[in-house]
Amino acid sequence: YFYASEGLGILLWRKGDYEKSAEAFLNALTYNPANYSYALMYTLCRYREGKDQIAKAFMSKYITTLERGSTEYFLCRLFVDKAGEADVLNRIQKVEKINTRNKMLFYSAMYYDLFLSETIAQKYFVEVVSVPAPNFFEYRLSKWALEDKENKAGGNAQQDAGSPRS
Repeated sequence: YFYASEGLGILLWRKGDYEKSAEAFLNALTYNPANYSYALMYTLCRYREGKDQIAKAFMSKYITTLERGSTEYFLCRLFVDKAGEADVLNRIQKVEKINTRNKMLFYSAMYYDLFLSETIAQKYFVEVVSVPAPNFFEYRLSKWALEDKENKAGGNAQQDAGSPRS
């Protein structure tokens, strides 16, 4: 039952166990190979582990299964080329279904978080969680990302308050 693998992958992601989370998402992908979210989550886990070559090689192979020219293709390709983020964002903004658009926006936010700018990533995470009735698991991951950033910022503020000024 691949939904169990999805749920397990989500929980392991939250725990920061990216290796086991990657395994769970890869298992889910074997049952539902058309679900690009599972491929992207596997890729994100590998990047989080510092296994950039594995992430890139996997996604390079996976994108061959996608319709060339689709928004999904360009979103996945972003994690191979590490370029073209403005074009991908423009494509995502044109997606009419709000849940699909915000699901894709989560991956774009993760791209920024991993490679470019945490500030821009946070902006997109906020947009993702603004959905009134979400039906995609990336909503929960976006909420957690924002909580983690708030906790990190709060911890830094407390740390700064306790440190001597020169």
